[in-house]
Amino acid sequence: LYFRSHTNSETARATISMDDDICPYEVLELEFTATEEEIKKAKRTLSRKYHPDKNRSASESEKTRLRLKFDLIAKATAFLNDPSEKAKYDNILKARHATKIRHAKQDIERQAARDDLEARERQSQRARAAGVSTAAQREATLQRLRAEAAERMEQEQLRQKNDELRRRHAHDQQSYPVKVKWSSKDLYYTEETLRNLFTKYGVLEAVIVSKPGKAIVSFHRASDAHQAALHERGTGEHPLKKVEMLSPATGEPEPKHAKPEPESTEINNSMDLDAMEAMLMANLAAGGAVTK
Repeated sequence: LYFRSHTNSETARATISMDDDICPYEVLELEFTATEEEIKKAKRTLSRKYHPDKNRSASESEKTRLRLKFDLIAKATAFLNDPSEKAKYDNILKARHATKIRHAKQDIERQAARDDLEARERQSQRARAAGVSTAAQREATLQRLRAEAAERMEQEQLRQKNDELRRRHAHDQQSYPVKVKWSSKDLYYTEETLRNLFTKYGVLEAVIVSKPGKAIVSFHRASDAHQAALHERGTGEHPLKKVEMLSPATGEPEPKHAKPEPESTEINNSMDLDAMEAMLMANLAAGGAVTK
C-alpha cells in the first residue's frame, strides 16, 4: 500500500498508487489507527527533527537526505489530511489486516487437520499391528482418509480463490450482489449454470459459488439485480430456496418491494462476518474476477 506525490503549478497533492514503496503512516512513524491530533503532533515533531536549519553542521550528503525526508513528511501529512484519500487508504489497510488475521486462522486449521490425519494414520497402524483390522476395514479407512483429504483440498482451493478476490480490492468499485441459495445436495448448480440462468436479467460482473448450496451473483446494474431477486426461482427440477439482493454498502438483504439506489462500497465495520464476506466477494470480483 503506497502513495505517490503529484504536483502542478499551484499545489502538491498525494494520491494512492501502487508504484512507490512508501507508506505515509510509516513516514510519520504512526500506526494506521492514528488520530488527526496524533498526525499533527508527529508532523511537528519530525519536521523540527529533520528541518535543514536544525542540521547546518551536517555533511552535504546528509543535508540532502534530511531535505528529502523533510519534504516526504510534508507530503505524507498532506495526503493524510485529505479526508477522501485517507478514507480510501485506510479501507485498503483494514482489508489487508483482516486478510492477515484470516490467514493466521487458516494456518491453525490446516495444522489441526494435519495433526488429526496423522493421529488417524497412527491409530490405523496400531490396529493393523495388533491384527484387529481386516482387509475390508483397512480399505474403508483408506477411502475415508482419501475423501477427507480431497474435501480439505477443495475447501483450501476455495479459500485461496476468495483470498485472491479480496487482494484485488485496491479501489472502490460498484456492483450489485444477489445472494442465491439452494439445496446443498443438489449438484446441478455451478458457476456456469448460474451464469446461464441469470444472464437473461442483464450484464453480470461475476458468479461465485462460495460453498455447496450458496453463491453470489454480481450484476453491473442495480435494476437488473433487483429484477433477478424478484423473479428468479430456478428450474422445475432444481428450485432455488432463496434469491435476495444485498446492499453493496452493508451486505445486508435489500427489501424486495423497493428498488435499491447505488450506494458506497465502503465496508461497514458493524456488519456481521457473513454479510461482510458476501459484499467483499461481489465487489472484489467486480475489480477483475472472471468466472469459468
